Amino acid sequence: MSITVTDASGRTVLASGNADKAGHLPDNARLFMKVFGDENGEPVGLAFWRYATLLSDTRIPVDGYRDERFALPADAQWPLHVETHLQFRIYPQWVTDLVQQTVPELPDPPIVTLNHLTADWETSDQAAREAP
Repeated sequence: MSITVTDASGRTVLASGNADKAGHLPDNARLFMKVFGDENGEPVGLAFWRYATLLSDTRIPVDGYRDERFALPADAQWPLHVETHLQFRIYPQWVTDLVQQTVPELPDPPIVTLNHLTADWETSDQAAREAP
């Protein structure tokens, strides 16, 4: 999910999950995915054959939803403009980067927007009432 919030002055007061030009996501991105672990409860990464347990599953179910909350800076000037994109990519950029070391012609997987929502909130009370 990517989200960008701009305040009345045009300043970006929140940005999360926006891929850079190389396709990498920032550390603050909210990812919806499965994480597999080994018998010690450590993530297996690409070593899928070590899978012993599901550590987490943050995917959004079909016809479902997920509430996410973000902190805004106290000096944000209302009204706020919020733009969100629910996105999908078949595998993360770090996997592509790794495989491209051996197969340089491998294209980067596209980031596909599944849903896009925008909202303008005049006050924090309105935001609290209308936020999904």
